[in-house]
Amino acid sequence: ASINAFTSAQTANSSTTFPALSLTHNLGYSLTDLALDKNGNIWAVGVGSNTVVRFRSTNTPGVVTPDLTISSTDLNRPWGLAFDKLGNLYVSNSAGSGNGYSSIVRFNNVIGQTGNQTLIPSLVIRAPSGGAIREYYSLVHGLAFSASGDLYAGGPSTILRFINPQNLSGTITPTPDGVIIKDGYGPQFGFSGMLVIDASGNLWATGCQGLQPCVDFVMRFSNPVFAGVQSPNPNSRVTLGNDRGSNGMAFDAA
Repeated sequence: ASINAFTSAQTANSSTTFPALSLTHNLGYSLTDLALDKNGNIWAVGVGSNTVVRFRSTNTPGVVTPDLTISSTDLNRPWGLAFDKLGNLYVSNSAGSGNGYSSIVRFNNVIGQTGNQTLIPSLVIRAPSGGAIREYYSLVHGLAFSASGDLYAGGPSTILRFINPQNLSGTITPTPDGVIIKDGYGPQFGFSGMLVIDASGNLWATGCQGLQPCVDFVMRFSNPVFAGVQSPNPNSRVTLGNDRGSNGMAFDAA
């Protein structure tokens, strides 16, 4: 499999073109998320390999392979990636807590590493063994950080908020500082839950209404600093059409 990159000049027209850069990886059958670190390096994750890989930003055009592969016993069907303001890498694991419940792990000081690395995370956020809080951790996929350093994690029925997880360590089962119950105000959401925060601080989340093939949409929350369990209406919602669950989103410089 590969990750293809195109220049702005290539995407300015609708003609068929070949990518300027093709990044080959060994992430198995499904690449699920990409992230850029502070140096512009490309990080990728996929549920099929239980690894995270990095491609250097200095790669020249052509076909290239990753210069870093991270594996860990705490990676179990990894899905989403995000970097905090200190440059630490967070990975969501859709099966990290077993029995359909997820975990979020943090790896410190990964940007300077190379080669094949088997790492022990400095933080593991797991679902509790039972109770209502456990249900919030069902199939966590997308991760996003706010400018203030809060971590947001999205799943098919909830969006979780953790205040400054940079201050946490060890293996913990915390109650999230805030929870949006998405099913509380609308129809069924598919297995999406990918998140992004724009330059104005708005939180955007993917969703999928109905049974497969479902109707994809993106929703926006303009004030994502929520506490406790809430079911707010999104400030806007854009329907994308019939699909099977959209994954990643990104905003360009414009």
